[in-house]
Amino acid sequence: MKGHNFGICRKCGKTHIPTKSTSEVAPRFWSKVNKGASTNCWEWTAKIERNGYGRFWLNGHSVLAHRFAYELTHGSIPKGLTIDHRCRNRACVNPAHMELVTMRTNVLRGVGITAEFAAKTHCPKGHPYDLFNTYINRRGARICRECQRERNRKLFKLYGRRRTPHGITSG
Repeated sequence: MKGHNFGICRKCGKTHIPTKSTSEVAPRFWSKVNKGASTNCWEWTAKIERNGYGRFWLNGHSVLAHRFAYELTHGSIPKGLTIDHRCRNRACVNPAHMELVTMRTNVLRGVGITAEFAAKTHCPKGHPYDLFNTYINRRGARICRECQRERNRKLFKLYGRRRTPHGITSG
């Protein structure tokens, strides 16, 4: 049990080590898991949050079920790493479906907007996002150099040295 985190408590934001031994806690935990034959996922049958993750009560604190399952079977989760559900089923607590990765890797493997934009290889006008045609602005966004040149040409044509319609001149 030493060195295990068993997830972060929703109430207090800390990690907790069970006061009971693993042999006492584990049977209660696994009794809430459906290891159905129709799928390889082991579905959490107790409390499921709105975001799809299971929760488990441990010493009066709510911890994430998949983290608890991982730490029961593999040991503690190193600082800086998180668990990626390779099966994409947040209610799954099958340790074989989990992999330790960095948060960046987990986000990029996901289906959110960050992963969607990171997967794009071309700008909306079809120019490639590559080493020569892309720069990263202050906010961390990729900017297509060719599209930026086209925008600058149009502005120069419209306003000459004045870059804005409000008469503010540049340089």
